[in-house]
Amino acid sequence: MIAQIYLLMKDECMNDIELGDLGVSESIILTDDELLLLTGRKNKSLQIKWLRENKFSFHVNLLGKPIILRSSLNQKVIIEQKQQQEPDFGALNGKEP
Repeated sequence: MIAQIYLLMKDECMNDIELGDLGVSESIILTDDELLLLTGRKNKSLQIKWLRENKFSFHVNLLGKPIILRSSLNQKVIIEQKQQQEPDFGALNGKEP
């Protein structure tokens, strides 16, 4: 699920990628729009709740807004993709995961 949201965010942020081609780098933290897209929530406290439930690493700034490093999201996507690719060897023996 996180990987799908990440890909959607990449599509939504195509302008940032084009700016990167001009030598302007994208922010190291997620934008407000990206955070809204990721969590599906506008309210800061509900965003924080969603991030905790989904085991994201983040910080809360002095305004009470969750701050997520872009690298944290990238890492989460990589971990999720690896977990989806790993076979369930226990299923071969009739055991539940």
